[in-house]
Amino acid sequence: MLRKPAGVDIWFGMPVNCAAPLGLLAGLVETDGYAHPVNLVVHRPSKGDLHVRCDDVIAQIFFLDRDMRRAEIEVLEQGAPGAVHLREELRQWFLARHQDRST
Repeated sequence: MLRKPAGVDIWFGMPVNCAAPLGLLAGLVETDGYAHPVNLVVHRPSKGDLHVRCDDVIAQIFFLDRDMRRAEIEVLEQGAPGAVHLREELRQWFLARHQDRST
C-alpha cells in the first residue's frame, strides 16, 4: 500500500538499471481519489516458461508532483536572439566535454 500527499501522482515503469522478467507498460496514475489496486500491464516472454520469484523486481515507481508535469514549451525561430544564445551555450558545453571526457 502506498500513501502520498494530494497533488502527487505515481508513475509505474520498468526497473532502472536492473533486468526484469516481464516487459512492463509504463503508466501514470493520478491517485488523489483512487483507493483501489493498480493493475500493471505486462508482456510475458513469447517463448519458454515464465518464473517470477517473490524478490524479483518487476516495476519501479516514481512520485511526481502534478505541478511539475506542466511543461511550458517555447519554439524559437532559428535566428532569434534566444535561439542563438542557446546554440552557443550548447556549443560551449560540447567543447568543454571534448576537452575533459570525465564531465
